[in-house]
Amino acid sequence: FFFIDPLGKIEIHNLPQQSLMELVLGVFQGKLRYICGNNEDPHPISEWNGVKINASNDLIGINFSSLNLHGSIDLRYIPPTTQSLVLTSNSLGGTIDLTHLPASWTVCRR
Repeated sequence: FFFIDPLGKIEIHNLPQQSLMELVLGVFQGKLRYICGNNEDPHPISEWNGVKINASNDLIGINFSSLNLHGSIDLRYIPPTTQSLVLTSNSLGGTIDLTHLPASWTVCRR
């Protein structure tokens, strides 16, 4: 179930990791089938290429490098359990709001 604030808005951090990752991919164009199977009906994230899941079934790593992805990324949707995110060698653009990164993330490379 989801927690809804008094104004009726869903809290992003309460969404399932599957939903969050589908929101992450929703803005990309490129080799989405390689990542999630069918982008109209994605496989469970535990079966996605480029993601790392721990023993508790939490997503802890995302590596979508060199997939010719186009678009931008909204870091609000990166699951809070994520410890690493690699997006090198893609064609991403736009502005990235780093305030949504977990406090434990300290290294950003281009």
